[in-house]
Amino acid sequence: MTPRTTIAILAVTVTAAAAACSDARIYGQGEAYQPSRVTVSGRVCTDDPLAVGFPLKVLFVIDASSAINDSANDAQAHRFRAVQDAVAKLAARPETSFGLVAFGARAESLVPDGFTRDANALSATRTHIPGGRDLVGALDLASSIIVGDALQAPRGELLRTSYALVLFAAGATVPQRPCDC
Repeated sequence: MTPRTTIAILAVTVTAAAAACSDARIYGQGEAYQPSRVTVSGRVCTDDPLAVGFPLKVLFVIDASSAINDSANDAQAHRFRAVQDAVAKLAARPETSFGLVAFGARAESLVPDGFTRDANALSATRTHIPGGRDLVGALDLASSIIVGDALQAPRGELLRTSYALVLFAAGATVPQRPCDC
């Protein structure tokens, strides 16, 4: 490297270093640092939250085995009246729909499409399924119903939808089955 090149590089380096540091008072003499403020103005148009529905989908999972009809549990079938009362109160909301899974030795959905707004479809809840009590199978079916419904729903509606699972059961599963829930 020639001395002329070395001096040129040194001059550029000193100039860059001097320009990088400054004692300039951006906020004025004696003023403390204050963050910048940004103001945004305009108009935002959204849907009226009262006009947009927020769907509620309630899935009742009801023990319909012979064991629950025992006098120590629910021989008078209060669980079915509780479902009918809940449906009567919540059905006033147009965005609410209901599903029903009954289980004994096997689980079955009593609403063919998973969820319905038709209260008559839920009035046939006095189902008796003989045999044991397969709670794990009932919860598997309930999960399938909810996931299937979510996969079919339009994306915007799905984001506003709440799912509620209401379980009426008594006792352990019969036969005993491990649960990896």
